[in-house]
Amino acid sequence: DPFIFEQVFVEQQYKFEYKTSKAVKFIIDAGANVGLAAIYFATKYPEAQIISIEPDSGNFAMLIKNTSGYKNIHCVLGAIWDKSENLFIQNKEEFSAGYMMESLKEADSAIAVKGYTVTEIMEKYAIDTISIFKIDIEGSEKALFENRSEEWLPKTDVIIAELHDWLTPGTSKVFFNTMSKYDWITYIRGENIISIKTQNL
Repeated sequence: DPFIFEQVFVEQQYKFEYKTSKAVKFIIDAGANVGLAAIYFATKYPEAQIISIEPDSGNFAMLIKNTSGYKNIHCVLGAIWDKSENLFIQNKEEFSAGYMMESLKEADSAIAVKGYTVTEIMEKYAIDTISIFKIDIEGSEKALFENRSEEWLPKTDVIIAELHDWLTPGTSKVFFNTMSKYDWITYIRGENIISIKTQNL
């Protein structure tokens, strides 16, 4: 967590210039960990509603605690996924910011984590446009951009994504192929690729 704090608040890896007349209304924080990115966004965009999604119960408890003073941060226990289904964390022995999700084949409620599609989250919070979609989901981004992205990507203004080809080979290829259907200004900041739709500039 100190390492993530340094990335978010010292290096400011989520900082970019949102040069548009459109208000930042909705931010989806996929892979929220303990809420540091959410707090950064809440401070920078106090009028925005931030939906922070985190699958690990321990991280989620800290997420709730850390963001309790921010009325515009809404915490969801679960994971962003390309389909609505139960999941589980398949590498619990790893560092808590590096958990990877996998489909749960058995009906084991003790380890089940709800997998939400982006469309489900948008409907749940009445989101018409995703102003900023921060994606740090340890390899699950490949499936997210490979399947059903046409449902939400046209309604997304800014993508901030960390790609994990070393965890899920082929992720970057899928990401850039899918993103190429739209016009973006894209640059790298720290571990993140930041893409802003040119129609919003």
